Amino acid sequence: MNTINDKTNSEYYVDNATGAAGYSTTMDGLTVPLTCSVPVTPGQAVTVKIAVADTSDYRYDSAIALVDSGIWTD
Repeated sequence: MNTINDKTNSEYYVDNATGAAGYSTTMDGLTVPLTCSVPVTPGQAVTVKIAVADTSDYRYDSAIALVDSGIWTD
């Protein structure tokens, strides 16, 4: 909430307070789907770490949703 909101990095923020179309959640705000692409070497193991921090307040909750098949390779 401190780095993506209606004022900071707002191009990634979805205000869902009244139920934004296409988002089936009760969270008041969320990000647009974010994509991360990295090169990998076939046959070599890859470790993926995903983290979210929720430390600056006691009211808001944080979550991570993996959509569209989550983590995948071509």
